[in-house]
Amino acid sequence: MHVVDGYKPEHVSPMAFGVKKGNDALMAQINSALTSKEDGTLQTIKTKWGMP
Repeated sequence: MHVVDGYKPEHVSPMAFGVKKGNDALMAQINSALTSKEDGTLQTIKTKWGMP
């Protein structure tokens, strides 16, 4: 993913985060950040950058 205006990805695929097994603190932070964007903010960002 490139965060540059005008960038058009050659391939679009689902977004994922890799977290080492047992790293519950990091997983909680990621889940919290994603949940806080349920107001449509995350979808707006994904749409802007051509992500599914």
